[in-house]
Amino acid sequence: MSQGLVMVGPDRRVRVMNRRAAEILALPPHLAQPGVPFGDLVAFHKGCRAMQRAKLAAWHLDEPDCRDPDRWRGRAHDYLELAAINAEQLL
Repeated sequence: MSQGLVMVGPDRRVRVMNRRAAEILALPPHLAQPGVPFGDLVAFHKGCRAMQRAKLAAWHLDEPDCRDPDRWRGRAHDYLELAAINAEQLL
């Protein structure tokens, strides 16, 4: 199957996940298997998204003509903090 498939049961745990879904979602092996709580998948993606936003904020800070560096520094900090919160949910 060329499409990704994830099925979640009434207990909010992954029941079925094919290889393509794991590839599309860029899941690490410990999350790409049946039985994983769906909330862990959500936390993983929230953390990834926050890290990407932190990288973009840091990229703005690295620009020679960065406008409003305090704003971007604050955003980078906030996004890193959000990524850490989501990572803690996976431990």
